[in-house]
Amino acid sequence: MMAFLLDIITFLQISFSTNIFRINYKNQSNILHLIEARKNKTSTFAFMLTQ
Repeated sequence: MMAFLLDIITFLQISFSTNIFRINYKNQSNILHLIEARKNKTSTFAFMLTQ
């Protein structure tokens, strides 16, 4: 049981310390920011049309 827990801990440490995880996280956050910016642009455009 202790060996199994140590395997899990080391796997998590390796996966969090790799650059692949950081790159994927940055790309996902950038995509979310782009989607939010698009939503804000369309909402401001619709607001200008209603004025």
